[in-house]
Amino acid sequence: MRSLASQAAVAILNVRYLKQIRELFESYVETSVQAIGKLTPYNENHTRNMVEYGKKFLNYLNEKAKSEGREIPFDKEHYDELIMSVWLHDLGKLVTPVDIMNKNARLWPLQRLAIESRMNDFSLKARIMRLEGKITKQEEERITGRCERILSFIEEADVSIVKDRKERLDEFSAWIFTEEDGTLRPYLEDSEIHQLAVPYRTLTDEEFEIMHDHVVKTDELLSKMKFPKEMSHVRKWASMHHELLNGKGYPDHLHKEEIPTEVRILTILDIFEALTASDREYKKPKTAQEAIAHLHKIAGFGEVDEELVCLFEESGCWKD
Repeated sequence: MRSLASQAAVAILNVRYLKQIRELFESYVETSVQAIGKLTPYNENHTRNMVEYGKKFLNYLNEKAKSEGREIPFDKEHYDELIMSVWLHDLGKLVTPVDIMNKNARLWPLQRLAIESRMNDFSLKARIMRLEGKITKQEEERITGRCERILSFIEEADVSIVKDRKERLDEFSAWIFTEEDGTLRPYLEDSEIHQLAVPYRTLTDEEFEIMHDHVVKTDELLSKMKFPKEMSHVRKWASMHHELLNGKGYPDHLHKEEIPTEVRILTILDIFEALTASDREYKKPKTAQEAIAHLHKIAGFGEVDEELVCLFEESGCWKD
């Protein structure tokens, strides 16, 4: 009896230790997400919202299976493993350049300041040259008019979508200011035109590639963690969340048969939350129905799982 009691006490103690270790691990994960949130204002809410939607969606899938007399798709271990993948899916942003993550305009601040200073400089010089009789009033007005058009364009196009962006930039790129000594200076530098030419987002292709790399960094960081057997897929699922079924995702351009259901769910959660997020300065949030419509649209392009999108819509997991 003493022996059995001693073994029972040890077993109870071990269970307590395991619980404490698990709680410590989970709190560490949440702390890491908070750390990312300190780097970029939107990312902490992004992950937490995904976790909330994910839990409700998995519960919906389980309840639906029960009501249809099927085995539930997500038992506790499977459920916890996928939710942990959601928590950790953006861990690589801890080592992604902060200025890239937080870039909410096409131009870098120093570039915009340089353009504004240059336009003021050109306008002032044009006025001086006209007063000195070196150019006509019409020529002065042409120069100041160009400067005003560029400044007006930047005010709009630096943060918003502009339909005739390319045409106007082509026009601006041909404009040259002639200094008194004959030096020719472009109104806009090539690097500035390159930044302003991005049509639908604030990052250039080169900057976007740096952001893409966060999934590679996520994989690298998670490779250093010793996950228990019941969490053995976390690294794989978390680092695959930007793969698309048609092979156009990243980083490995995987195709449908290579992407497990868990990753497909994670991808839908990620896209939906990003579209509906209200804390991103560079874009207007979509309504839930607009985001669902977008998911159906890209499912039609073969990017995400149409069946899962339908189930996600049915679940209404984003509702309070």
